[in-house]
Amino acid sequence: EDRSEAAACLVSLALQSDRYGKIIIGEGGVGPLLKLMKEGNIEGQKNAARAIGLL
Repeated sequence: EDRSEAAACLVSLALQSDRYGKIIIGEGGVGPLLKLMKEGNIEGQKNAARAIGLL
């Protein structure tokens, strides 16, 4: 699923730098990640949860 892959990319960015995490938050990335945690497939939910945990 594309959303799962996108969340995995956000995890990768957040791991690289706190600056990227701030950008993700500033650009409204948390809302879609929360939605993916509720509505996505298992892999998407895991990736979204990991991304949020890193933010």
